[in-house]
Amino acid sequence: MDHESGNTVHSVNGVPPSEIMIPYPSIRSLLESQVRRYGDRSFVISSSEGSRTKLSYNGFSRRVSHLAALLQSEGLAHGDRIAIPAGNGIQTLVEYFAIWMMGCVGVPVNATREERNRSSVRRSRASTVLFEMKEGLRTVHGFRTGRKSKLRDDVLIVLRTDNRGNLRGIVLSHYNILVNAMAIAGSLELTDDQTVLCTAPLSGVTGIVGCIMSALYAGCRIVLGTEGKPDFLLKLIDREGVHLAFADAQLLTGFLGSSGFRRKNSQSTFKCFVSSHRHLAPDITRKVERKFNVRVIPGFEIAEATCFSSFPPLSFSQPESTEGLPVGTALHACEMTVLDGQGEECSEGQTGWVAVRGHHVMKGYLDDEKATAHAFRFGWLDSGERGFYEKSPDGVKYFTVTGRK
Repeated sequence: MDHESGNTVHSVNGVPPSEIMIPYPSIRSLLESQVRRYGDRSFVISSSEGSRTKLSYNGFSRRVSHLAALLQSEGLAHGDRIAIPAGNGIQTLVEYFAIWMMGCVGVPVNATREERNRSSVRRSRASTVLFEMKEGLRTVHGFRTGRKSKLRDDVLIVLRTDNRGNLRGIVLSHYNILVNAMAIAGSLELTDDQTVLCTAPLSGVTGIVGCIMSALYAGCRIVLGTEGKPDFLLKLIDREGVHLAFADAQLLTGFLGSSGFRRKNSQSTFKCFVSSHRHLAPDITRKVERKFNVRVIPGFEIAEATCFSSFPPLSFSQPESTEGLPVGTALHACEMTVLDGQGEECSEGQTGWVAVRGHHVMKGYLDDEKATAHAFRFGWLDSGERGFYEKSPDGVKYFTVTGRK
């Protein structure tokens, strides 16, 4: 499937996606590069009440290679679609990267037969293998390199139900994910001496792309908060020295009922919560900021644009009263605007539908050319969200979302 030829929806400021903005040819290449760079340094920690598991970059890579070899021994190969059961621990991360190491396509789904039967993997024997096997059941030979993935290859199919109840598969490539991870890491100023907490489900793009892939791109240490109670997660921020945490609107609301950070110096380490704009009310962000004296960074997130397309600058202060939720400026490798129903750009302050284009825009909807063409009309991706923009004195557009269409 290729919807890019002659279509400006995948270009940014006139730069086509053929002009690659990243140094890695695949997700596997990124992981291997970071393993060589950081080796035995801590990479991922899974923590819940009463348990804590830690893997170094080397240790994580070994587990990924072992599972990839096990899947190969089951007859799976490059291009196969493999369903990934819902989960938020280290094993789920291992499954993602083992699948990507093989050049297969991950399809995160709920571990129910009904969901699996409706998904895009239903005709493949690959659809059940991760539900029925446990890593380490038997010894296998090492992973065989085989065919390597290219940036344009499919890597993830995100299943979403639209407003009419139709199940759609959003097809993302290696390049979509890598270029978005690069842009997110840059906007959030992630560095390899930082620790990032992921509380977002790994079955969604906020967790696997917004948090995990951007943190890996920057060489961060990742903490998985598998126990989601607000009080525990706040303790975890203190205990693990977290600098930045990804949290959804529901969890941010839950934090308001908690007692807060424990250590006096915690706020010198912890700088902000990052959240998808979805279901996030402006008053919640202000209340969290006042209670904990840390920033809440709401990003504009839709799976059709891989994950995040904008963030407020880290120095941005949300106004006390506003119509809608400010989501900042477009990320690197991305453009945003607001269009009317005829595809014409709205003037400053005029409400219309928020449109996105860039190298991170999906390849298209799985097996649905008509729906893809509709989403890409006017040369922009229709986000399905309403909003407006205001310009700064230097002409930069700052976007605010006001709700679904």
